[in-house]
Amino acid sequence: MIRRTIKVSKSSSMRLLLLLIFLLDVGFWFVFSIESSLTGRYTKKLIVILSVILAVYYFFCYKKGIWRNNHYLNRFLVCALIIVGIITGYSAWAYPKQGFSGTLAVAYYFWAIVIVYPIYYFFYRDGSIEKLLNQINTIAGIYYLVIFCQSVVYKITGVYFLKGYGTIAFRDGNIRIDMLVLGNLFLLYNLYKVLRKKREKKAINYLYLLIGIYDLIFVQQTRMYSLCFIGSALILYIVEGKKNNRLAKILLVLFAGIYVLFGTGIVDAFISSFSVFGEYGAGTRVRIEAIGYYMQYLRKNPLLGMGYVHEASYKNILMGNDGRYYLSDLGIIGLMAQGGILTLCVYLLFIIRMAYIYMKLKTKSVEHLSLLAAILVFVLLTTPTLIVWSRLSMIYIGLIMAVFEYEYRTVYYDSYKKSP
Repeated sequence: MIRRTIKVSKSSSMRLLLLLIFLLDVGFWFVFSIESSLTGRYTKKLIVILSVILAVYYFFCYKKGIWRNNHYLNRFLVCALIIVGIITGYSAWAYPKQGFSGTLAVAYYFWAIVIVYPIYYFFYRDGSIEKLLNQINTIAGIYYLVIFCQSVVYKITGVYFLKGYGTIAFRDGNIRIDMLVLGNLFLLYNLYKVLRKKREKKAINYLYLLIGIYDLIFVQQTRMYSLCFIGSALILYIVEGKKNNRLAKILLVLFAGIYVLFGTGIVDAFISSFSVFGEYGAGTRVRIEAIGYYMQYLRKNPLLGMGYVHEASYKNILMGNDGRYYLSDLGIIGLMAQGGILTLCVYLLFIIRMAYIYMKLKTKSVEHLSLLAAILVFVLLTTPTLIVWSRLSMIYIGLIMAVFEYEYRTVYYDSYKKSP
């Protein structure tokens, strides 16, 4: 008998582990119910643990290579995590009922930002951001297909098979499923791939883009995400300039027309939906009330805000006496209410750094410049209500930072472009 052994390199194993993190974030597309104390839609312990393990491994193994010219990234993360530590200590003191362990149960999410190190490493190893982004995009693309199928199946049969997603939500008689940051962000990536002159993997990108747009309008049904996509897509289209092809132009016009006609009914109805007197006025009123509620904590402690409050111990503080308020609904105001001016400063540094890198690369011949512009605009447009800097989406902050830092370093530090 001939025995064959399959050798898997450490790098391949670590890449699979990295992709597993993104799979866990979408709960393996929520087809399976895997809610536990370690992982689930609202539990990210395993994601954080794996992110820290990968970051520590690559930081110490390659600290003399690609890391030594990343002073800004290193200092930024140290600063961000020190602030998380300060808020954690304050919260444990301010809310004794939840104790230190209860406070950590809220604070640990933010440590997932260290995933920036392994992502950054693989960009260098591959010599481009595209190999890893294409692999993550496959996860996003399958998610588009899954929630599309769930929408169609439910309309036809009433069967709900996404057991891991949780409670079914509806709007206008249609089932609602969140595309998450992964789905919304990579919709832009697929548009970017479609607009490029290069033709590699374009067919699958067209498929992901079309199904993703359907999901955006008819399944996710989040008005602000739709507006964010439109704004970011237009910037992507403009910056890409002469590289645009005819079919891509038709797709953009088609999307805009479908969105206006079917996603919102008419423009006036869409605008009025943001009014407290409109069709969705109740949700708008609750948000306005929530702003007033949370701002009182920011006024009491401008530096640290209300801190990390555990729902199980202080639900009336975290969500108001009626349990109707959510920090995640308030964008940058929610971010300030929870973490105060210190957290706001970190977030502003994150945006300023992206803008700085884009402006520096704008004068260079950078292949992915239009993608950087679209991501920057996406982050800016999501800031008021759908801010990406939240405890459930820190791995995407790490991903975005890695993309910008890699593109910047490959232009200004050519001697470190090779893999370590």
